[in-house]
Amino acid sequence: LIGQTLLWFSLVPGLKTTSDSLLYLNGAEYLIENGLTGIFQQEVFLVKPLLFSVFLIPFINKLFLLKMLHSLLYGTTFYLTNSLMKLLIKNSVFQWIFDLLMAFSVVVIMDHLFVWTEPLFLMLLMFYLFTLYRNFESAGKLHLIVLTVTGLLICLLKHVGIFFVTIPALLTLINTVYSKKKPA
Repeated sequence: LIGQTLLWFSLVPGLKTTSDSLLYLNGAEYLIENGLTGIFQQEVFLVKPLLFSVFLIPFINKLFLLKMLHSLLYGTTFYLTNSLMKLLIKNSVFQWIFDLLMAFSVVVIMDHLFVWTEPLFLMLLMFYLFTLYRNFESAGKLHLIVLTVTGLLICLLKHVGIFFVTIPALLTLINTVYSKKKPA
């Protein structure tokens, strides 16, 4: 709640833009006007993956909704991170310290002040890590499907996303094979 309040007050003047932000916004406007035709001739889609421009389409010329979205992404990221930390850290004092560090993190708040991919990336990453942890607790096909879809979304958001599909897929495969070989 503290972090959400800090973020909201920081967003009062509005979201900030950088050259990356303008590329994504231009990509969204191009998609609105032309659809997917000719996307590989457009600079934005040669330099940046497609997903964030697609994600921005409903928010073009609706900056208040975009501010609300950034606030929602921050809250969701905080919730997922906190849920994962509660699974990993059993000491409530350390959990409180982590919550305070996350709530007052200048880097996380600054990421949410710009029209960047980082808020969506952080939320997808935390969801991915949370699901990956749950998969190692109890392997299931649903977890694998969710991991695959989330990994593909991360690929469409950032080029580094390829690692979120390949490495955990291998780890999950190894874990599945290993757990089947364990004596009951």
